[in-house]
Amino acid sequence: MSKQVKPTPVVTPAPADNEPYEILGRVAAPAALPRIQTSPPFLYMFHPERWTAMDDCDDGAFVVVPQLAKLPLLGGVSRVESRRDPQTGRVQYVMDNSRYIKERRGYIVLDPTVGGVRYCVPVSVEGGTAHVSPWEHPTPGSALVGRTRGYVAWLQSLVANGILPPPTPVILDKLEQDQASILSGLVDRVDRNPSLRGQIKRTEAAIEAIRAARMMGAA
Repeated sequence: MSKQVKPTPVVTPAPADNEPYEILGRVAAPAALPRIQTSPPFLYMFHPERWTAMDDCDDGAFVVVPQLAKLPLLGGVSRVESRRDPQTGRVQYVMDNSRYIKERRGYIVLDPTVGGVRYCVPVSVEGGTAHVSPWEHPTPGSALVGRTRGYVAWLQSLVANGILPPPTPVILDKLEQDQASILSGLVDRVDRNPSLRGQIKRTEAAIEAIRAARMMGAA
């Protein structure tokens, strides 16, 4: 007669009441907000001496473009005056004095919408509101800011459409000298720090873009 094999007993988990701890239900949390600093609205402004060689999202295709600065729209800063419309409640920024001073110093202050682009975009962040460009994308729950292509092309369009003046030969000469100085410093250190080779390649590409801009201006 064959020996009967007893089935292996199935061990069931102890009831929740016997656990040494208890996990309660969770409350739905609100969506995470970017952790970049709050910032006021701004207008872009440009000084004819401020140019740079830039590529779009590190694609290596350098071009010479205007280097814009931000004029913060903050009452009491840079002669900006602020007031609230009594009927709509909207904040109004009075720019007469601020524009006058900046333009006397050679700046061109851009309107809020240029070339079909409204370039100052409000974004909800931890602590309030930040204002970024349409090509910047703050990451929820992080201080990182992603970027999308288009900013360089927009800068080029400002010059092509006559909104901003093109660079003069003197400006391009100075820009090339500055980049050549940076390149010289990188080359001097590359033997001790081979990781600089990528930066050297980018600086060389920037110099070529400056020379190409000079040739186009001379044509």
